[in-house]
Formats: sequence, structure tokens, C-alpha cells
Amino acid sequence: DGIDPDVYGKDSTGVLGMKREIKDKVIAAGMEWTQIFIGGFADWMLPTMQWDALSSHGKGDVRIIINCAADVGAVYARASIDPRTSRKAVIMKSHVGTEIEALALVRKYYPESLKMLRNHTEDEIRKRAAAGEDMAQVEAHFYLDGLCDFTSPTFLKTAPSHMDAKELYPDLTFQSWEELYADPTFFYGPKGAS
Repeated sequence: DGIDPDVYGKDSTGVLGMKREIKDKVIAAGMEWTQIFIGGFADWMLPTMQWDALSSHGKGDVRIIINCAADVGAVYARASIDPRTSRKAVIMKSHVGTEIEALALVRKYYPESLKMLRNHTEDEIRKRAAAGEDMAQVEAHFYLDGLCDFTSPTFLKTAPSHMDAKELYPDLTFQSWEELYADPTFFYGPKGAS
């Protein structure tokens, strides 16, 4: 999961509502479970050219948590067999930043790409979300409402018992945003890096 469904409530619709429904059903069934909240996947949620467009959202000043797939995989592999995480949630909060910070790294490594930057305004995102567009609902929660900032008072009040992946597995090292952006394959995707 990227965002804890307990934070955005039972009235969410679309993809976010389905996540909440699945969580409720798993718990009600009495199954063993571990939830891992990653924020967003770096190659999907940070501004890159992997999708043939460089995008930003709102003012770009909302704190977001982003992790790369390899780091998420390492935590999933450990947490899935760790008895300490049974019936608990693990959060990955090592990399907190804003789109403004991410775009500063784009400027540092790929300045020519900024000519293609398209900003999705808050009004545009909210209108699309109100119309029921799933991706716009995710964008609103993530980039505008800050619901994946696992260090915010709102999150900590709602989910105080979550376990921190970095504290559980101090031997793991996670790629920084700087390391990700320094790699053209991350920014352009496998096809465009050559």
C-alpha cells in the first residue's frame, strides 16, 4: 500500500476505497497479515521522463514519501517472515521531500527536460477527483493533502502503532533521491537512457 486507508477514511471511493475494503475483509477473516506503507514508488510518483512527460502537482510543496522498488522489495522480503510484524503495519519513511526538491534534482542532472514540465493545478486535480477519476483521487491525496507524509501529526495521531522499517531493519540501506536522479535509467526509463 502507498497510503494507509485508516488515514483517508471509510468514505473514499475508487482505488482508495477498495484498499480500505480489502484491509477490513482481511482483518475480519482473522487472517495473518502485515501491511507495508511505502508512500509512492519513485519511478511512478517522482517527476521523471519515464512516461514521456515531466509533471508536477499543485504548488509542489507538500511533503511526500517515495521509495524505489528495490528498497520496497527488501523490506517486503524481511517483513513477510518477521514475527514482529504480524498483524501490524510497517512504514517506510526514510525519504521525505517535496516535488520542489525533486525538481531541483531534475534541474541539476537534466536541465533541458524542464522545458517540457507541465504543472497540474490544484483546481484541475480536484475537479478530476470529484468526477470520480481514480488517478486524480490518488494525486489529490498524495500531492495536495499530504496523506502519505508518515511524519505528519495527522498520520502519527491516526496510526501511532506503526513500525518503522528503518528501525526494524537498520542494516538495510535505502537509495536517496539524489542517487536515483543521478542515474539516467531512472529518469528516462530503460528505453530512453541510452
